[in-house]
Amino acid sequence: MGSYAECWLGSFYVGSTKNDVDPRLMQLVRAGDKVAVRGDRSAIPIQMHRWCDDLPEGEEVSVVFYRAPAVTIRERLELKGYTLELATAALVANLQAEAVRAKNWSECERGEIFLPLVATLENATVAAWFSALREIHDKDLQSSRQKHAADNSLLGYMLSHDWLGSGPDPFVGIRLALEVCEPDAELIYDITDLVRTEASAEDEEDYVAYVDGLMSSSYASSAKTIILTEGRTDSRFISESLKLLYPHLAEYFSFMDFENARVSGGAGNLANLVKAFAGAGIVNKTIAIFDNDTAGDAAMLTLRSVTLPDSIRVLRLPDSEFLLTYPTIGPSGATPMNVNGRAASIELYLGADVLRDENGELLPVQWTGYEPALQKYQGEVLFKDRIRERFDSRLDACLRDPDRVKLTDWSGIRQILQMLFSAFHDSDGKEILAGIAEWMDL
Repeated sequence: MGSYAECWLGSFYVGSTKNDVDPRLMQLVRAGDKVAVRGDRSAIPIQMHRWCDDLPEGEEVSVVFYRAPAVTIRERLELKGYTLELATAALVANLQAEAVRAKNWSECERGEIFLPLVATLENATVAAWFSALREIHDKDLQSSRQKHAADNSLLGYMLSHDWLGSGPDPFVGIRLALEVCEPDAELIYDITDLVRTEASAEDEEDYVAYVDGLMSSSYASSAKTIILTEGRTDSRFISESLKLLYPHLAEYFSFMDFENARVSGGAGNLANLVKAFAGAGIVNKTIAIFDNDTAGDAAMLTLRSVTLPDSIRVLRLPDSEFLLTYPTIGPSGATPMNVNGRAASIELYLGADVLRDENGELLPVQWTGYEPALQKYQGEVLFKDRIRERFDSRLDACLRDPDRVKLTDWSGIRQILQMLFSAFHDSDGKEILAGIAEWMDL
């Protein structure tokens, strides 16, 4: 019969995998999400109470599972390209493919029994599917899955298929199911049955490390995304902020170690590094981040003649509304100006609270030179060392007391991180839909 691992969102059963941990599902959890519990019925999550059904009252049972908050799972899925829009498109593709498949069956001898299912699938809409999904969740219908197996309604179809009938990709079903779950729900991946079988490993095994190694060697899209910046400071500020603000996503990224690698900084050197990565055939997803200034634009200009693989994204720090009227100093004196694209280095994204002097005034940008090729001036914020020291102090304070994050300005850093999170959404979406189409033989 085999052994099964069940996946839940709160009390909502969404699907199962057979005979081993699923490599894809293990990408949604980290080693620290693993839990091993021994106790009676009251000591283990409700999703695993079935392990106590045949035990005498009060007898203890051991269970092993992974758990992570729904909000964490949502962000990890979206990091991989599974936005709500993409998941909905995948659902539509699957329903259409299943309708074609059922119609082919109906044309075989005695295939008329499939005609009601053909009608259901051909008439299914996204709105109807979500309506049925909410009914399954609200009425806790997963406990009656078997009796719905012969039901040709959309509800019956969903209840008789893993991942709620959304298709072969579990990420699609989970992403859609998150839309109807409570905000405080958790994903539970119960691997107790796998651990109990003779073929499975000990419950102490680090399945995440095993799967990460397996997937990374076979699929570049499953490996860590490499982040390249103009310098050591940029890399440190972004990586440390990522650990503070999105700790559940930090392990999915790797940052250039300028010091140990003895890599020189600067926009020109970053452009050369991008060329080297492209020429060497690095398959990991790679994001190069240039400053949002004239020097960064000039360096990016040198890459226009280079054919870059789809695994490399060349970005610059995002335009910021905060920088539209920023104080500057030039030949004509002090003037508020839009410094986006001209002087926006990483320091200008570290927060208004670290950019102000003792009098509450923003530390100004000073114009330093002119780039004829771009017909733009280059600027640089003054007192960079002071800004960096203040940011480091604020970062340390927030690491000691995370509640301080709400009291300080992280909007610029969050804007940068969100840019990184969505950098590959376009190619990820195409790859995901192509994979589903291939699976469904479309």
